Amino acid sequence: MPKSRTDPARTVRRVRHDPLERGRESRDAAIPALSKLPAGPQDAPVATGDKVWALASVATLFAEEKNQRVLLSSGVVQRVIYALESDTNLEVRREAGNTLRTLCIDGGSAVQASVAEHGGVETLLRCLRWAALGLQSAERQAALSRAHEEERARLLAKPVEQMNRKERRHAAKLAAGKPLPPVHGDEFAVDDNDLDVAGWAADAPRSLASMDASAAQCLVETCESLVATLTSLCDAGEHVLMAAAQWDWRDRGAPSMPKAIVGDGLAAWLCQAVELGMLAAKPTDAESTTLCTTALLDLAVSAANALCALSDEDRAPVALGVAGLPAPQTKSHRAPIPPPNELQVARTYGERRLATLARAAALLPCTDGAVIASLAPRVALLGTLSSGVLSNVLAAIREEVPDIDPIYVDGHDGNGRVELSEVIVDHMLPRLLETVDKDASESSETREIALEVIAEIMNRIGDDEAEEEETDWASMDDDEPTVIPAQLVPLLGSQALGLLLRGGVPSNPARGVQMRALAAANNLLLRVAQHAPPPPSQWPEDPAELERIDSWRQLVGTAFLSGGSSASAGAGAGAGAGASELGPVLREAWDAIFAIAAHWAGDASVVAGGDGAEDGLTIVDTCLGCLWSIARILEGQLDTVQGNGPAPVVSALIAVYHAATRDSMRVKAIGALAVLARSQAYRMHGKKKPTPAYAAVSVLIGDFIVDVCSHAGPSGGTSAEAMVAAVNAVVDLYSDERSPWDHVYRERSYQSRLASVIPRLSAQVKTIDRRDNAPLRAAAQECVANLREFIDYRKTV
Repeated sequence: MPKSRTDPARTVRRVRHDPLERGRESRDAAIPALSKLPAGPQDAPVATGDKVWALASVATLFAEEKNQRVLLSSGVVQRVIYALESDTNLEVRREAGNTLRTLCIDGGSAVQASVAEHGGVETLLRCLRWAALGLQSAERQAALSRAHEEERARLLAKPVEQMNRKERRHAAKLAAGKPLPPVHGDEFAVDDNDLDVAGWAADAPRSLASMDASAAQCLVETCESLVATLTSLCDAGEHVLMAAAQWDWRDRGAPSMPKAIVGDGLAAWLCQAVELGMLAAKPTDAESTTLCTTALLDLAVSAANALCALSDEDRAPVALGVAGLPAPQTKSHRAPIPPPNELQVARTYGERRLATLARAAALLPCTDGAVIASLAPRVALLGTLSSGVLSNVLAAIREEVPDIDPIYVDGHDGNGRVELSEVIVDHMLPRLLETVDKDASESSETREIALEVIAEIMNRIGDDEAEEEETDWASMDDDEPTVIPAQLVPLLGSQALGLLLRGGVPSNPARGVQMRALAAANNLLLRVAQHAPPPPSQWPEDPAELERIDSWRQLVGTAFLSGGSSASAGAGAGAGAGASELGPVLREAWDAIFAIAAHWAGDASVVAGGDGAEDGLTIVDTCLGCLWSIARILEGQLDTVQGNGPAPVVSALIAVYHAATRDSMRVKAIGALAVLARSQAYRMHGKKKPTPAYAAVSVLIGDFIVDVCSHAGPSGGTSAEAMVAAVNAVVDLYSDERSPWDHVYRERSYQSRLASVIPRLSAQVKTIDRRDNAPLRAAAQECVANLREFIDYRKTV
């Protein structure tokens, strides 16, 4: 029989799968584009049109994930950076900037690190300085152009024997038909020393007007893409951020050395871009009205966004540099301190930058015709981001250099120099609130950013008044006690709290707006709650503090706790303007927040853990914080009874503890219940003693808290955070044996139950790693020690 033989044709026809083979289509599409992008000076030059096409093609190809590996392995990062650095043609630089931005955003941290490693940060900053030189002054450019022609005529008329070496070289170029080095053109080849990095925007409108419309548009768009790319790069790591902040804007050849004032040059350039955007937005400024108005505003928004990102809470040195202040000396940042006169000059420039940002923030809420109507959304975003920068700067100053003299900013409304904190609270905050409330259809991005800034302001409001109290403590003896910082009362008594809660209602289609509105309301209520009367375990004996507590209770409508009549609960006589409204406002907020939390806790997506479950849980978590703060402000004087049973909020808080997946939610539920257990709201209804329903609620809450403590231990179901909250709740709740609810402690035998769980509590404390979570370990040790002392004290009662 014939032997079986291989069939070569069959082998050719068979298509075999190679898992290591790269996509042929991606490689074939990438190679033509990369061939038009030189990798360095050793490669052959490429025509401008081909280079622009190649850059645009690379950006399009990189948007698809299947092409990214081929492009990155072919050195696309180095090629784009070289194109940006070596070619001064406006179209090339615009496309290179856009392509580099696409690489950084779509490629993630790995590409960002590669760009920084290949000198991308320095290239971007050099291009920004190059653009500022071109925008600085039209008159200077014209003068340099005239000087070029005058120099040419002078060389042609001068005898050769009278020329020096440089003049002979230039004359030889003219004789050979070669032009002299350009003075005015695409390169903007002016002397680097001529750059006014803190003032180039003043002359930029005239420079743009003298340029061709397409060239002006191209230049501004180039700057916008470069700023956006730089913002993305600074997320690659602290070393990239410091390299950008320490770069010397005046001496191109000098290496970046540590400076005491970090990022002042970069902040100056970005603030000038913001200034340029404000000039373009004003309808009365005919000189700045150009065809690239929209592009100028986009550049200003990108610059404000960069400043906001660079001055974030974990980047305090740059935030201080925006204000012209030196950063504190640390192990990671050590630099020689300049002499006092240089520090004063830097601070002056910093205050000018802050004044620019304050003027941009004053453009809000864009409803009075101060800006061109079609540009209002962009201007609103610019003002919101500028407000965020000012808030970040103030936070950095209070955190890093709290003892420094106050920073003053030129008032935008002719009121002279105003302290920065006053600008933020008295001028910016109302404008931000109005921007959020102006139109529900406003861009959700602008509203979300505005709410984030409001939340940051709420988190720090009143700090200045607290510092003044500490400074002037000696003169406070003859003054009336400060019940609450004056800046907080109008926010509670006005529409501010209601506005934030309206933004958090479930009917709002934008979930991001809901989350941020509730976060801002939570920060406001938390700031107020920090001034509330302490729990019974920390009750003061100082007469001045007791007087302050009486005034507080009059302010919020709980004067009956101090012996006043229940009829004055909502009156708050003598507590100041709006005092009679605070009690009802807080109780309405309580009902509204509980309704929001109940909606999201029962939402199908949250219960099932589907899409948006984390957002829903975050909203519920924030609502629990709001409820806890309101309960502390009112000292628990809320209705905990409905009919003959507990109020829905009491049952809901207990259910939240058992169903929660976050320790923060459990802690807030315990804290709110512990405060509600002190409720004497029956006195507001004419009763002098607790009704059976109120007594039953006291038993319900007490049993719940003690039960949480009983399940503590290494093998129990109570987490360390919940254990600390429950033990502190027991000590706070039952420290006063004369309280109307103390009978529960005796009747339910809490003394023996708590004494029996102390060994398990101590064992759980030992399971907390003091290296990984030192604050929690310290808090747990303290609460167990307090419980031992509390039990010993109750034995003597």
